[in-house]
Amino acid sequence: MTTRLQLGPDAVAEVEQFIFAMVKWGEHDHTVPRSWSFEQMRASIPGYVQLLEEVRQGRPVKHFENLVGATWHTEGSVGAAGGISVRNPVTREERTLTGDGVIDWSSYVATFETAVAAWYRSIERQSLAELRSALRDGIASVEGFINQRAAEWSTAHPEDELTEKHRFVPFRTKLDSWCQKMTGNRMEPENMERLLHIKQRRDAAVHPKHSVSAVSLEELADLLNEFTFAIAVPFFDLHRMFSFAVPAIILRAAYAPIVNVE
Repeated sequence: MTTRLQLGPDAVAEVEQFIFAMVKWGEHDHTVPRSWSFEQMRASIPGYVQLLEEVRQGRPVKHFENLVGATWHTEGSVGAAGGISVRNPVTREERTLTGDGVIDWSSYVATFETAVAAWYRSIERQSLAELRSALRDGIASVEGFINQRAAEWSTAHPEDELTEKHRFVPFRTKLDSWCQKMTGNRMEPENMERLLHIKQRRDAAVHPKHSVSAVSLEELADLLNEFTFAIAVPFFDLHRMFSFAVPAIILRAAYAPIVNVE
């Protein structure tokens, strides 16, 4: 009998904890639910039992999950009306597009979307190459998030800029020193070490020393689960450090079902 990579039976792991995370940290406009306790959430969401089953089957967390992706497509008629612009109100960086095209309203989120898509393709195709893409874009997204926060910090604090203008800044320094300066907090040591470890694996995968690669399905499953626990979970933690709402794509990746070999 042929063995294959398989995802756990539910669309997300720890369904209730996932819903709670979406209520507390998701991109939505409801203020009061963010202060709910776990029990208050259970008692306050109408049709909670039905919602549990819907989320278990892969449907969104009704009322709390933002389904709008990071990439928008424009058409000629939009350009005729003057175009569409995306602007960072802090750094004043702006991009305008007229006519047919594509705009990423959040570059780091768009990059993470490509990472998650590659993660799923790696499972479907049992592909090490797709996993490399997931690791590459996952780490790039984390670094992009930090760089964006640093650009905003530098605009507000020109006397204390956080930039790479004159020297390369290691990923560890950005995770630790930069983020602590910007938030006053430090990342959970375990999460930081996981991110640093997976970045080393990413770097080795992106710049392989050998012409061929070979991993067992068990090893591939372990690496796929590392994407969840060493990239997505710390990324969720990083958003909370900055008191930022967490995009649904990151929350779903942090609560992704476990990959097994069956």
